[in-house]
Amino acid sequence: ESDKPPAFRTVLGKTGDIFSGPFYIDIDFSEDDGGIESSIGAVNAILDKFEAADVDLNCVRLFATGGRGFHLEIPREVFGGTDHERLPQIYKAMALEMFVDGVDLRVYSGGRGRQWRVPNIRRPNSHYKVPITVDEARSLDVEGYRRLCSEPRAFPPLAEPRRASGLAMLWAQARDREKSRPVKRTFARAEGELRQRFGGDAPPSVRALLDGAHLPDV
Repeated sequence: ESDKPPAFRTVLGKTGDIFSGPFYIDIDFSEDDGGIESSIGAVNAILDKFEAADVDLNCVRLFATGGRGFHLEIPREVFGGTDHERLPQIYKAMALEMFVDGVDLRVYSGGRGRQWRVPNIRRPNSHYKVPITVDEARSLDVEGYRRLCSEPRAFPPLAEPRRASGLAMLWAQARDREKSRPVKRTFARAEGELRQRFGGDAPPSVRALLDGAHLPDV
C-alpha cells in the first residue's frame, strides 16, 4: 500500500476491451437543489428500490462522499454479473430502471471506467468519503452526515452476497439488449496505424512466428 494513495481510482477495471467491477450508483444534489438533505432522501429511496428487487442491503457497500452525496456498490454476485465489453452501458440501463432523482447517469462512461473518489482520503473541503452502514443511512440527517464525514472510518463488515432475483432480471435484460448493439472500438494512434497497414492481421514476421515458421536470427 502506498503512503499517499491517489484521491481517485477507476470504479471499474479494464483489460483490453473488457470491463469488470460492481454495479455502482452515484447520488448527488447541488446546493440549489437541496444538497445533502436531498441526497439523504434519494439514497433511502434507492435503498427501497433495491429491497423491492430482493437485494439484501447488508451486502451493499455504502459511502457518504463527504461532499453532498453517496456512492453505492453492489457486488455482481448479487445479480449474476460478469465481465463485459459494454459493462458501463449495461449498468446505465440498470440504473435507469432503478432511477430516482439525484442519480447521476454521467458516471457510466467508457474509457478506463469512471473515476471514483477513494475512501478515507482528505478532500479539499477537509471532509472524507467514508463507508457507512445501512442503518446509518436510514437514520441520517444533515448534521449526522457531516459528523460521519469529518474523519476517516473503518469499513464495516458486509454480509455474504445473496442472489437477488429482481436485480438479476434487470441485469439479464440490460445485457441482452446490449448484445444487439454494435460495439465501436477505438485504438491508440500507433495501434490504429498498424491495423490499417496490415488490414487487421499481424505483420508477416509475427504471422510466421505464430504459424511456427523458422525465421533467421536477423
